Amino acid sequence: MLRRLVLPTFLFLAFAVGVPLLDRWHACRVPASEACVWAKAYLPLSFGLWAIAGLFAAVILYWVLRMRRGSRGSPRPTSGEGGDP
Repeated sequence: MLRRLVLPTFLFLAFAVGVPLLDRWHACRVPASEACVWAKAYLPLSFGLWAIAGLFAAVILYWVLRMRRGSRGSPRPTSGEGGDP
């Protein structure tokens, strides 16, 4: 289970931290520009909003990885295929 959490955790961190910082870096190539001022002002809000987006992406990725792992395993017997009634 821990192995399945590694990739979604990195995806979450990339969204939550990486995207706002890259956006600020891109906007602040000219430090006196209006885009840089707004990027600095909205940085805390960006962290929060991108953390929510990253959480959704990480949950979806975890679910996809879990479903792929489940489809590779042996099929579960249904009620009509032997086993306990």
